[in-house]
Amino acid sequence: MKQDDAYKKIIRREMDEAFSYLDARPSLHGAVMRRIEGESVVKRKMSVALVFAIVLMLALCGMAVAAGLGLFGQLRATKEDETSYNRLGLLEEAAVTIGETMHLRPAQAGDAEADTTYDKLRIRQHDGEYELTIDQVYCDGRKLYYSYTYKMLGDAVQMHEGEATGFESWMKEYPGKTFAEAFPQESVWQLDAAQYQTAVDWFAGHTPGYMTVRYASVGDGADLPDGTYLNPVDNGSELTEDGAMRAYYEVELPEGYQADERITFYLTISEIDTVYYQDETGAYSGLVMNRDASVCVPVEAQVTGESRVMTGESTAYGYPAHATLFVSDVDISGSVRIEAPEDCYPEGYVLVADGVTYRNIDEWTHFNGEAYVLGMRFDLPPTMNSLALVPYDPDRAQETITLK
Repeated sequence: MKQDDAYKKIIRREMDEAFSYLDARPSLHGAVMRRIEGESVVKRKMSVALVFAIVLMLALCGMAVAAGLGLFGQLRATKEDETSYNRLGLLEEAAVTIGETMHLRPAQAGDAEADTTYDKLRIRQHDGEYELTIDQVYCDGRKLYYSYTYKMLGDAVQMHEGEATGFESWMKEYPGKTFAEAFPQESVWQLDAAQYQTAVDWFAGHTPGYMTVRYASVGDGADLPDGTYLNPVDNGSELTEDGAMRAYYEVELPEGYQADERITFYLTISEIDTVYYQDETGAYSGLVMNRDASVCVPVEAQVTGESRVMTGESTAYGYPAHATLFVSDVDISGSVRIEAPEDCYPEGYVLVADGVTYRNIDEWTHFNGEAYVLGMRFDLPPTMNSLALVPYDPDRAQETITLK
């Protein structure tokens, strides 16, 4: 969902500006947490009924199986061709199920007054209502994984007659055009085909007039109580038929967490109103976001998994190469540092575990001014009596890095 990602970037930027002055964020501590079509055959009524019963039974069994899975396992079902498939399966086994659903609202706006459309929308965002279910969490002391289901409550689309006031500038401007001409359906991604056509018909009879489309999401990544931002390493999401967002995240933790230690982290819900305005001069769109109406939700996890480090040294293209890999309960990840000049352009490695080769499923390369850092991630092998990083180029087999 590219549009979803774009809005999350906007939210992240706004949140960074809003909370950049906070060191400990103590004020956050109180803001707690998816026909059967049978042929009509008169002579075989019992057969059709039997088919119906069998199919219904299978459907119910499938629902029961799905119900027995946590969100990691359920989301895995749609990612068979993706690099996260095996990892999500292991997370389903290792994660702790929380299953806590919270009904959330922002702090009230107080006695704030508003004369313009812009300010009224900012105040209205304080009346937002959301449901958030923390489904599963898993932590190995180095990384934190969590899954959740989130839904924004209330009407998402509202139409208003008259001018949209208070906007110092518009995000997009289309002089001389109508709403339908300026905003084709694919650009108004929040609306389905029926909703979009309703909007087109409404704007055809209302000039001036504007439409507000509410959108809210749980921000990318998470935060620690001291304000440390936990950068997302991987994530995935899907939108359900009833409008709920189901998602999982993997974030990196600072060093130092020990077995059984408890970690509190915060998820932030932010809301944005997209305003589509049409008058005699053209069509316009803008965004309204009230930082004060964001909701920060504390979540607690415990270090129940483990991650052990394995290292090795060799050469790469004649330059020193140092490998550091972390073996967790769900995958193997880490990097190789090659002390080579910038014009070296090194290739990567595959992992060989007990004679079985595993490809790098998350490959990246970075030159930091002094050395190349080659990032890597591998599916977790079932056995690991011997581990080695073998260069892609068979002519460099002598530069294999044995891990210990």
